[in-house]
Amino acid sequence: MPDNIISSEILKSTSRCYFCNEDRIGEERFAHFNEDGSASRFICDSCLDQGRVVKCNNCCSYTIAADIRMVVTALFSSRTRKSFCARCLSSREDIQQCHECHNYFLERHVHSFRRSGGVRVYFCRDCASICDSCDEPYDPHYGCDCSNDDDNEDDDDDTPQKDDNGLYEYNYKPVPIFTPSYDVKHLYLGVELEVEASRKSKLSIASMVDAISDYSDLLYLKHDGSLDEGFEIVSHPGTLRTHKQVYRWGDILSKLQKWECSSAMNSTCGLHVHCNKSFLGGTNSSSVYGYKINRFVHSHRRELKLLGRRDSDYASFGRAELDNLFSGERRQAANLAPSQTIEFRFPRGTLHIGHFFSTLELIDCIMRYMNTINVQEASVKNWEAFKRFIGKQKEYTFLLKYVKEIENYVCNNSQTSRTIVAVEGDFREVLEI
Repeated sequence: MPDNIISSEILKSTSRCYFCNEDRIGEERFAHFNEDGSASRFICDSCLDQGRVVKCNNCCSYTIAADIRMVVTALFSSRTRKSFCARCLSSREDIQQCHECHNYFLERHVHSFRRSGGVRVYFCRDCASICDSCDEPYDPHYGCDCSNDDDNEDDDDDTPQKDDNGLYEYNYKPVPIFTPSYDVKHLYLGVELEVEASRKSKLSIASMVDAISDYSDLLYLKHDGSLDEGFEIVSHPGTLRTHKQVYRWGDILSKLQKWECSSAMNSTCGLHVHCNKSFLGGTNSSSVYGYKINRFVHSHRRELKLLGRRDSDYASFGRAELDNLFSGERRQAANLAPSQTIEFRFPRGTLHIGHFFSTLELIDCIMRYMNTINVQEASVKNWEAFKRFIGKQKEYTFLLKYVKEIENYVCNNSQTSRTIVAVEGDFREVLEI
């Protein structure tokens, strides 16, 4: 085991530098210890300045540069890396090494897959493969779980697999039921609401699943590996009006609160909304609209983070170039990778009915607004023009109220000069459930 932990101390006696082999007297040096503390090495100031040792960002001790490992801690427009010594790297359970490129990442930035024999492997987002059928990541050395042999066609949607709690597997995708019936002129919203179940709840997840399933045939519940003790409520596609009038979201969210579930207060929970690309003129021209949506979301990222109540690595607001719009990177604020839909991932999960419907109205509004502006207009920040468009639509009652609440809060608390993270955090404490 190489020496790897260095702490600072002032040594009055003569000591020989571990690197340059020169004697140093009475100056500040860095004592280099083995992990068991049984031996030490001394590094002079000159060798320290040459970068032969590096400071660990986790424990703040110094380590020989060759023993430092860089860990990706954030993914935005570029990767943020921090240095970790060997001891910190081995002690942190939330750091994983990509099985393919062998780089280190915080666990939330990698995909986890279980192989035969129970062996778990990790792949970073660049190394994991994305399935063309289900748009989910999979182990690149194995096929996606959603793939079925021709001989097993009878096992597709007729006998879907569920776990012990009655949850479908994460890659379960039934034939969509459109409400109302499919029409290329309609804008359909497909909702994915992630919920964490409370350990204090007297109701089991299985009982929750049964109760929610009884509310509507237009909803189904799935396992989600990103959650600790929860599930994902998924809707069949429906218009904004049918979500308000048919899906019984109010009853469901009220029950989840009664069962002491949570969504907004968990960083892992999101509210993802899929919209049909056909509403924007069909998939052949979706690249133009995808480019506009990406530009609009990037230009108004501050406002959308506030309205979405979220600033997360799961939904990057980075600006993509046209060649990279459909690169397969799913964790974008507006994910354009699915073949038939656009997935808006930036909203935080919520059990608050007002915030839930204001989110659906916001996504509905963005999609309709894209039909009224060109690429140049989408690339320039003009929040006031978007607000005027919101005000002209009678059905956006929840969104209008929510926008005013946010503006009043920011104005009254003089938050305009603060970072979006600070504003979003304070605002969530005041308004979120």
